[in-house]
Amino acid sequence: IEQVFRALSRGAGFVRRSRLEIIYTILSLCRNAGAKKTRIMYQSNLSFNQLEKYLETLTSLGLLAKDKGVYRLTEKGNEFLREFQDLKRLLE
Repeated sequence: IEQVFRALSRGAGFVRRSRLEIIYTILSLCRNAGAKKTRIMYQSNLSFNQLEKYLETLTSLGLLAKDKGVYRLTEKGNEFLREFQDLKRLLE
């Protein structure tokens, strides 16, 4: 999680939702059959530039893999989703 924060803190200011919530949304959209940029952009409510930064970061961290324009969740990404869900449960 710290790697994700450090990598994204280099980008432009992201406001309203936490970075983790945005990451969770993106990773969730890429489960199963994966998702293309347009779907991720609209369903995560991000601008194209914001989405590009997130996808680049998540791919470089090994949470997502890109294949023929489709972003798919990696095993590491699945593990991140599970850990995040556990953390959310603890904080409720």
